[in-house]
Parts: sequence; structure tokens; C-alpha cells
Amino acid sequence: MKFTGNCCTTCGVTFFPPRALCDQCGKTRFSDCTLSADSVLLVTEVLRGPGISHEFPIQIELVQLTNGSLAISRK
Repeated sequence: MKFTGNCCTTCGVTFFPPRALCDQCGKTRFSDCTLSADSVLLVTEVLRGPGISHEFPIQIELVQLTNGSLAISRK
């Protein structure tokens, strides 16, 4: 599982989701970076939603990324 974030080219801090301004140094120069899932915190399966019928279950995962951010992944 891979997620795209951004990395501040001035201080090196990574963000997910990507941001326009670095929280650490206040600069606006970023490069894209790939973050991977460090661990899966929660997994649930959804068989149907309001007004929607699915032929197969949808798996939703809450994952912690390598930079400590949380993301939701749908399989």
C-alpha cells in the first residue's frame, strides 16, 4: 500500500495529505514523496451502504504511515 505525500525541501519534514505550507519552517517548497503503510490499525468490511448494494464486500483500512500520519485505504 503506497500513499503520495509531500516533503519540505528546506527542512525535510513529510506530510500526508500534501500541504501548501510547511508547519515546521513555514516554507512553500515541496517535492512529492511516497509513504508506505507502517501498520494497519483497524480493518472493517462493508457489505452495503445506504441505497447502494455491492456484489462483494468492500474492505476499509485505517493505516499508520511511515511518517506517523493516518490514512484510510479502500480495497
